[in-house]
Amino acid sequence: MRTLLLALALAAVAAADTVTCRDGRRIEGKIVEETETHVKLQVKNGAVTIPRHQILQVQKGATTLEVYEQRRSRVDPSDTRGLFELAEWCRQARLEKQAKEEYERVLASGPDPGPEPAKEVADAEPPEVKSRRAIFVKAHEALKHEVHEGRWLAYEDWCRARGLVEFDGAWMSPEEARLKKALKEQRELEQAIAAKVGECLRKLASGDLAVRDEAREQLDAIPADLKFAPLLENVESRTAEIRAYCIGALAAIARPEALPRLARRVLVDESEALRSAASDGLRKINHPETWTHLQKGLQSESSQVRIRAANALCDFPDERAAESLLNALVKAAAPKGGFSFGTTEPDPRLAGGTKMSDEARRALEAAGKVPGKTGGGLDPFGDSEEKAKKEQADREKAAYVRALEACTGLSYGENLEMWREWFLQKRAATAAKNESGAKEKAPEGEDKK
Repeated sequence: MRTLLLALALAAVAAADTVTCRDGRRIEGKIVEETETHVKLQVKNGAVTIPRHQILQVQKGATTLEVYEQRRSRVDPSDTRGLFELAEWCRQARLEKQAKEEYERVLASGPDPGPEPAKEVADAEPPEVKSRRAIFVKAHEALKHEVHEGRWLAYEDWCRARGLVEFDGAWMSPEEARLKKALKEQRELEQAIAAKVGECLRKLASGDLAVRDEAREQLDAIPADLKFAPLLENVESRTAEIRAYCIGALAAIARPEALPRLARRVLVDESEALRSAASDGLRKINHPETWTHLQKGLQSESSQVRIRAANALCDFPDERAAESLLNALVKAAAPKGGFSFGTTEPDPRLAGGTKMSDEARRALEAAGKVPGKTGGGLDPFGDSEEKAKKEQADREKAAYVRALEACTGLSYGENLEMWREWFLQKRAATAAKNESGAKEKAPEGEDKK
């Protein structure tokens, strides 16, 4: 029967007015206007006008809806099977609304045999009852009805019978509905607060002092937990007045979630006053991982940001930042290459000192860059631009040394060999400690080698 219904559906579609376009599209509908320049069709979701030069062929016939109306007029309201076949035809033809109406007509065509009974009862029923029940069951299922206490119920009634309630188009337990309602109200409140905070922050840049004062009063009156998220969002504002308020407010709230944003302000803010305010905020938060956010500035392409990062690590020292600082110091001392403190052996040609290779020393002497030598090369710092670069590099190295001393408690200055030796010893001691701890935790009976 399904094959026959599908064939009928396809035949109905083919019988409608169809415009075949030159690009291969086929548009079905009812032609409502046809001129020398275009053809207009009424389709399921509105109307479409197709220019004549795009049309390859026009075929006229009845639309699917017209075929449905013709078929519907021929089915008796008491003919359960006929109504069911029409409902299935509508479903195959994708006439969802009409299919629903026809399934409902099936259920109204006579007494409902009810859900499937127990097997022994079903086996004793006459064939006509079984057949009728099978049709009704399929109609109920198509309408998404459910069985409750031996009778079919519409889905909504079935949910209510189980004690469920509807919220935002979904059925759930009353407890879940209350929770979702509370969360929705919270989100709506947060959105309203965020909009209000944004509006007040924008007013802080006003040229009217009274407007700024009023905006500040309104911002201060909003509870900290409610304005925290919009403050985080706006602390990156291009407007200094907005950044200033956000930094101060976040510092006062002192929540760890503000660490990354305040650390970024310390590193990149154009205003020295705001950088200082952001640093004060980090002190109020007093989080042990503050250094991890500040050391990111050591990777910046900007020399200023790198120096700020080193200076900030002086204020928030942590020995774990030493490796990044040492690598930064090496890079500043030998900008064209050199060893990294993440490696096991340095490159002696670039490390300086007595270990420099003869080849590297001769090349530097020729350029006049080795202290104490006056080779035939030009003065590398004679040019003003080169002098400025050297001065900037010196400031950078000095900042790294200060930060290293603050983080480690050591005073090796720019002596890279001493720093490297300390670092390798520190790493070896850490590895030994970790290995010892692993052995201590090994299960009994396991070989603790």
